[in-house]
Amino acid sequence: MISYAVLFFGLMLIIILGATTTSSSGGWGNMLLFIVLYLVSVPITWKIARCRHDRILRQSHFLLAVVCRAENNRYYLRRGIELRPGYLARWVEFNVIKLEDG
Repeated sequence: MISYAVLFFGLMLIIILGATTTSSSGGWGNMLLFIVLYLVSVPITWKIARCRHDRILRQSHFLLAVVCRAENNRYYLRRGIELRPGYLARWVEFNVIKLEDG
């Protein structure tokens, strides 16, 4: 995910780049162009990074759910423990269930 430090560094880089091109050409149009391009590119980059990050979280949650189900059927349920994946695969929940003695 894009951090605020990277966004701040990008903004400072754009301002420095715009200031150097403005001082050499004598106009302020280049500076305005760089700032507008930055303000347009940041939300697009943020959205792309967010969608990719969400897709990876959904995939990891699905894989953890499949592994938990396989392990429940194979090993843990026979011993009275049930595995469940946590929200977006950030944790694994262990539930102790009571086995009937019959």
